[in-house]
Amino acid sequence: MERVILITGANNGIGLAMTQTLLEMGDRAPALDLSLKNLASTSHPNLLPLRCDGFQLWVTYHFRVQMGKLLTMMTEWAKKQ
Repeated sequence: MERVILITGANNGIGLAMTQTLLEMGDRAPALDLSLKNLASTSHPNLLPLRCDGFQLWVTYHFRVQMGKLLTMMTEWAKKQ
């Protein structure tokens, strides 16, 4: 079964390794980080790199709205694949 797995900190270290491994396994990987420099060299149709500049993890109305938008975008992206 194909999975859609959101990876945070996907630009380097464990996050980058996890992203690359999941892609090799055939999963879809929306990948979030402050920079996409290292992800730029990873070309894969199941990769959705998302730069989250200034993304603040507050449990507020703003956070819920932003997460709702992100989840909607990821869901639509996954349906198209």
